[in-house]
Amino acid sequence: MLQTGEIADLAVYNLDGRRVAALNRDAAPGEQVSIWNLESDSGEPVSPGLYFLRLSAQGVSVSRKILVME
Repeated sequence: MLQTGEIADLAVYNLDGRRVAALNRDAAPGEQVSIWNLESDSGEPVSPGLYFLRLSAQGVSVSRKILVME
């Protein structure tokens, strides 16, 4: 859980390392839930394949793989 004043970045990246979607826009401090609608930030559906979810906060980053299937 984030404390007051802490900033976290939760985003989806493709295999090329390009940011596909930001998931935590305007997040308030505290516990958060994010749902990715499988669209890029531009509103286009993403292609099936492997993506990475990365959470960065307080100088620490954690990544997890996401497999998007048709």
